[in-house]
Amino acid sequence: SISDYLKIAVTGSMFSIIKKNGLKKEILFSNKEPIEAGKYDAEHFWIGFRGKGVGIYDLNGCLTQQFLTKHSVTKIIKDSFGGLWISTLDSGVFYLKNNQIKESQLA
Repeated sequence: SISDYLKIAVTGSMFSIIKKNGLKKEILFSNKEPIEAGKYDAEHFWIGFRGKGVGIYDLNGCLTQQFLTKHSVTKIIKDSFGGLWISTLDSGVFYLKNNQIKESQLA
């Protein structure tokens, strides 16, 4: 679980997963500029990219989901119903429920 890890660091074009026992794994990604990252759930973390959406990664660094691929994602918050609130630099806030993006214009 994510509690077995000391930290997950995102720098430049790579992220590092560092376990409490000192083991470290570094993973490179190309053509993506990370702007924010955080815990997704007990087994996953997310990285938001400038103009490339958000990726959900497992603790081995494997990409498991990707969405909003044309937006710059800055934050993901999971609500008590399991839905995701996703903020972006360029297009406001999105709500993801049951793998569907809902977009509404606010007056």
